[in-house]
Amino acid sequence: GMDDFDASSDVTVDDGATTGLHQGYLEVKLCCGWFRLGRQEITYGSQRMIGNFNWSTAGRSFDALRTHWQWDDWGLDRFGAMTRVVRTVSYTVTTGDPPVTETRSVRSEGDYLAALELSWKLGEPFAFELTTLYRHDGPTEPPAGAADPAPFVGRERDIVSGGHRLHGVPVTGLAY
Repeated sequence: GMDDFDASSDVTVDDGATTGLHQGYLEVKLCCGWFRLGRQEITYGSQRMIGNFNWSTAGRSFDALRTHWQWDDWGLDRFGAMTRVVRTVSYTVTTGDPPVTETRSVRSEGDYLAALELSWKLGEPFAFELTTLYRHDGPTEPPAGAADPAPFVGRERDIVSGGHRLHGVPVTGLAY
């Protein structure tokens, strides 16, 4: 799938109506890791936490800065991504008696997603990941026909979520 460059759209998902760049990034490799800047697929937790939806016609990629470091059995991965661009959100409201419809606007600084993941792997039988996600959602366009646009255009929320994952393949054919 290709990402849509429409300024009002979610930059991580393709709507199938346009052509764009799915992946295009600059990567710098160093002794024990790498930096990557640009549009890229990102997966965490075998795509259970964050996935690229490569099984779908609407694949996902992120406009992000990502770093990954590896020291023997330990890894540190982090990224910051823009998921919706900075824009002006316009909407209509009807007020007064007699009713008057007017167009209003609010500036959205965009939506963002960031993650930090620490991993420890002792070969195939045992691996552990500790992950923290941060998401910021700014104002967005109300859906067509919304009776009250306030919950959408007044939206400003920050969400932090942590989790852990234990996984491995202790013997061939058995995974947990």
